[in-house]
Amino acid sequence: LLALLAVIWGGSYLANRVALEQVPVFTTVAFRVCGAAVALWCYVLARGLGQPLTLHLATMRNEIMRRRVRTLQLMQASKPVARRK
Repeated sequence: LLALLAVIWGGSYLANRVALEQVPVFTTVAFRVCGAAVALWCYVLARGLGQPLTLHLATMRNEIMRRRVRTLQLMQASKPVARRK
């Protein structure tokens, strides 16, 4: 198990060294992060774990804000218009 960990860990350093000789740093990092995100989402979906709590909370917060804005819009629209004499 320790040997497998050493191969995986060392392999990432080797891959970085080879990649950075041919591709800019930002592209290498973006590729690694996007690849890890895709792998983690595949794992989450395969296990049936659903969306993370933080994503759920962000969705709820956005819905609450939409309702508040809509309420304020309705209140503004229902105000009587002051007429000049």
